[in-house]
Amino acid sequence: MMLFDDAIGEFRIAGRDPGRFALCQSMIGTIFEKQGKLAEAIDAYKTGLKSERLEADEQLALLYQLALVWEQKKNPKEAVACLKKLVALSPSYRDASARLAKLSGDKDSGTRRRGDLEDDFDAALKQGTTPWAGRAEGQMKLAAGALAIALCAVAPEALATTIIKDPHPPKYSVEIEPHLSINASTFNDWGYWGFGPGVRFGIPIAGPAFIPKINDSVAISFGAELLRSYRKFCGADTCDDRGYWGLFVPVALQWNFWLTDKWSAFGEPGLVVRTAFEGCSKSQGCGGPPVYFAGWVGARYHFSDTVSLTMRVGFPTGFSIGVSFF
Repeated sequence: MMLFDDAIGEFRIAGRDPGRFALCQSMIGTIFEKQGKLAEAIDAYKTGLKSERLEADEQLALLYQLALVWEQKKNPKEAVACLKKLVALSPSYRDASARLAKLSGDKDSGTRRRGDLEDDFDAALKQGTTPWAGRAEGQMKLAAGALAIALCAVAPEALATTIIKDPHPPKYSVEIEPHLSINASTFNDWGYWGFGPGVRFGIPIAGPAFIPKINDSVAISFGAELLRSYRKFCGADTCDDRGYWGLFVPVALQWNFWLTDKWSAFGEPGLVVRTAFEGCSKSQGCGGPPVYFAGWVGARYHFSDTVSLTMRVGFPTGFSIGVSFF
């Protein structure tokens, strides 16, 4: 019972996003049905039908679920009313037409097969994103909890609104991103691991960019990474670990994808100029060309229009995490 209550609580939090309100009410109603709380299930389905952003498929599913609950409550009049609305919108929806005909001619048909509830739960799952549908058959508790967690994963208080199909990328003059870099192997010929501060700047040059129908933009990204690296230096008789500083200056083309109002992702192909100093000369293994092809991928979680948490991973500077100011 606690799992059911926890799932309902999570769906209520997730339902704060207007775009998922109807789906969450559908799932809450399904859970109440599982608990035998038919009055609460009816309230949930009716509430879902009042959603300001009710999609056509959500309306059909909620009307169908509501009709079946009225059947269970031995109220064919209300069930028929729901099914008539449903059939008027979509005559071929599941077995709505057949149920309507049966109820209209048989007032004592207010029974519901045990499998119907499982089918409804599956239908509700299919209203969401496909990864949620891959549950073990019959494991409703796990599915409800997993779906609730998936719905709430983007933000604990309110889910992000999808904006990738709205080609109006955010407007900003510059992105300033101080960060910390961690690298397991800066270069095979330079060191084994390193860490240090860095900063990136981004200057937007186009938006929408290469794909006009999606919310993308392009910026020039450049900055500096100061990595304190460590490697083993070997002399004639002994070897010892030493630390030294390396300076990396990246220049890249940053292709941004504004996925939701909370999340964006980017790719950065480019070049990096490097130099080592403080105890690591060419003769000691810090040679090689000063310019390398480089590339990174990353993501941002936007706290607001002006501040985000930014994460990046790539070659040659490894992983970085920092804060972007727009």
